[in-house]
Amino acid sequence: MTRPPLKLPLTLAVIAFLFAPMVLPQVRLVALAPFLAIICLRKTFLTALWVGLSMGLLIDLSNTTLPFGLFSLTYTLLAAFSFLIRKWFFEENPLLLSLYVGLISMSYSALELSLMSLFGSPLSFHFSGLFSQFFLMPVVDSIYAFFWFCCPMMGYTVWKRRRQQKSPY
Repeated sequence: MTRPPLKLPLTLAVIAFLFAPMVLPQVRLVALAPFLAIICLRKTFLTALWVGLSMGLLIDLSNTTLPFGLFSLTYTLLAAFSFLIRKWFFEENPLLLSLYVGLISMSYSALELSLMSLFGSPLSFHFSGLFSQFFLMPVVDSIYAFFWFCCPMMGYTVWKRRRQQKSPY
């Protein structure tokens, strides 16, 4: 099967990271989770850790309220966890990839809350906040991954196949 080059999901992830807060300010997406999922499915463990660290640094540089390095640590641990559970998911199946992104998003919430409490940030737990953090946000991230990542990648695959079939060589 023809897989899209990593430039396509990287571009989609960066666009979502930059513009999602402006378009949907009330929705808090883990915009880089689908790209991390694709990296974990395609690359080695060390590459996944480096990409996770790079994503965390990008978010650390754009965030001024939380301690520097919190997101780097979160995304590096998230990459390690995501790589360990990758054997049950496939990039070729859009629903499984979306489910994988939802699980990564849920893990991100757990890691972020635990690391924030470890670094001394004041946390208040409410049922509505936990419900939103551990159920609604992963569902929205899964839907986002399906429509923003899986559909363009399937379109690329179809386009590439048709182009190869029409080629005389």
